[in-house]
Amino acid sequence: MRQIGSISDPAQAQVFVDYLMILGIPAQAESDEAGWVIWVRDENDVETARSNLAEFETNPDDLLYADVGREAKKLRDAELSRRRKAAKRTVDMRNQWSRPMSRRAPMVMTLIGLSILLGLLSGLGELRDGQIMRTLGFADINTYLKTGDGLQQIRQGQIWRLVTPIFLHVGALHLIFNMYWLYILGIQVEVLKGTVRFGLIVLAIAVISNLAQFFIGGGPNFYGMSGVVFGILGYIWIKQQYEPASGFQLQSFTFFFLIIYMVIGFLGVIGNIANWAHLGGLLSGMAIAYIPVLFPRIRI
Repeated sequence: MRQIGSISDPAQAQVFVDYLMILGIPAQAESDEAGWVIWVRDENDVETARSNLAEFETNPDDLLYADVGREAKKLRDAELSRRRKAAKRTVDMRNQWSRPMSRRAPMVMTLIGLSILLGLLSGLGELRDGQIMRTLGFADINTYLKTGDGLQQIRQGQIWRLVTPIFLHVGALHLIFNMYWLYILGIQVEVLKGTVRFGLIVLAIAVISNLAQFFIGGGPNFYGMSGVVFGILGYIWIKQQYEPASGFQLQSFTFFFLIIYMVIGFLGVIGNIANWAHLGGLLSGMAIAYIPVLFPRIRI
């Protein structure tokens, strides 16, 4: 802070400080033997503040300063309200990160645990005709081969199939890749948004990405958490762009690595990949994150 001068009368000192506030110059007055010393917080505002002080001292009763107290109070009240709202949205990350992982992000750990367990029980996709793959896949593969109807079981009430393919993986690399990125990206969302909201976000992305893969990708033979991973990626990216105060952070390398991976998948270089689940997940995650931009009262 820099001292720019002093004013003997305390009431006039407050008027001048209020006037500077209206001009966007943070300042304060402090009692001193010579009167009230005016301090300016930002070095870049010193010369402007001194110039305004010289003008004020020539005619402190000018109509220009008549209503500054009320206007400054409005600005202070607005700033106080903004800080209170920001404090409500702030997560104490020191406390969060000192807790065990199972308590910090129980939903993420549950999703990972279920995926690993079901992966082991299904032989990492080797047992395609096994009970787990047939019960939790988007469609019973045997029934689908007979009828060609991938929605038959869902229409009959087996609505869990809209979600459960995310827990099934084909091969150890498939499982490790998805669990790694779920852990890296998912924890951030669960810590900042809470377990319930994170669970609802995952549920919505899972349904949308699975339906996108079925209807556009051409069939029910797809598995994995990657649609959800791309959805979380899109969610964090939008939050970082449109709500920078929300605390979300996404490294450029992470974003571009996964986007390039998705593009390579569409080019057919990698092999049989649920590309439309990736794109559907990405777009749905972005859309969910953008909802509060359009409707500020909705917090998700």
